[in-house]
Amino acid sequence: MLYLALKNIRNYLPRFILILITITICISSIFTFLTFNNSVQSSVQKESSKKTPLNQINVFPTSVTLNFSKIGQNTSNITAEKINEIKNIDHVSEIYPIIRYNNPVSLEASLFNQKLISDSLLFGVPFKLIEKDIKIKDSWVTNEKSIPVIIPKKIIELYNLSLGPNHGLPNMKEDYLLNKQIKIHLNYSSLLPELNDSPTKTLNARVVGFSDIINITGIAIPEEIIKTLNFEKNPKASELIVKVDNSEFTSQTAKKIEKIDLQTEYLQKTLSEINQNLAYLKYTLLIIGILISFITIITITSSFLSLVNEQKSQISIIKILGASKKNIYTFIMTQVSVIGLIGSLSGLAIGFLNISIINIYTKNTSNFLIENYFPNLNINISNVLTILILSFLISFISALTPSIQAARINPMVNLKKN
Repeated sequence: MLYLALKNIRNYLPRFILILITITICISSIFTFLTFNNSVQSSVQKESSKKTPLNQINVFPTSVTLNFSKIGQNTSNITAEKINEIKNIDHVSEIYPIIRYNNPVSLEASLFNQKLISDSLLFGVPFKLIEKDIKIKDSWVTNEKSIPVIIPKKIIELYNLSLGPNHGLPNMKEDYLLNKQIKIHLNYSSLLPELNDSPTKTLNARVVGFSDIINITGIAIPEEIIKTLNFEKNPKASELIVKVDNSEFTSQTAKKIEKIDLQTEYLQKTLSEINQNLAYLKYTLLIIGILISFITIITITSSFLSLVNEQKSQISIIKILGASKKNIYTFIMTQVSVIGLIGSLSGLAIGFLNISIINIYTKNTSNFLIENYFPNLNINISNVLTILILSFLISFISALTPSIQAARINPMVNLKKN
């Protein structure tokens, strides 16, 4: 039966080539979509884990409102009493308070031969919290004329995504900013001059590191300096970084913190929200895959039904010579299976090629968004097996109707008509 099937494929080669192309396009497209979806989910989880450890909880005041009439006042509800309550919660191992300077701040720096000035917030952080983020050894000291500064990595990302491209400026990298001299203008706002009702003071500073921990709205300096600038011995924290001794208890600990009228963010919660958003991508790709598969099944089924109609006389003769319905069914199924196997292998080959080309492009592109946010597409064996199973199902469903129709041909009636 295999010999007859191969011979029939050869006799109708142009038609079978069209069927083969349809299957190849279907398989390569779905394989690429499947790999992209899996790579995006894996990449998001991996990058999130790098930036926020599983045992870290970010704690914020319950309500943060921008009220310029309260400039100079610390309105945070993260009090010393609440910090003590958090310390007494099971599995809390470390607490790092982050203190905000209470007045307006502007930063001045020379970037790409241009003088830039922008409003910012100023945070004081303990050394242990950002120790690993400091690039220049022994630079986190408070007795220097030039104050050490840590810049949020997200600010660099935002610059490269929006400000830089919109103004025709080159991408900014950490190495360019490291050890860069900047001026911190205290009690001064370049955007809201009406807030400049206190004497302005300028601090010289230099960039010594970059962090994912620091709030994106400002830069960080040693907490001792902030306490001095705020004239507060025991200032309220604007944010807390809480470490848990076991990541299994992160969610449980965060819920207990929320019960004392504080807000929390942690990786498990963030990933849950991200996965909900990624579900839309997953379902979209699933619908596209179903549509492609449906169109492929219709195309193959139509082609084989047309072929069966053209071969009614040959099939009738074969049945008269002793072929059973099972033999006819196997004859059609064998042809579809052979074409389906070749199509799936060629589709996988083209899918591999597509993914390789995309990975090469993303590695060599100068586009910051693609270079840093487009995931590296990784091929795994489960995707290949899924595609092979899908190819078998498409072939089987496509061959079902033509096989049944061919098996039902009445040789005597058909030969009389012809």
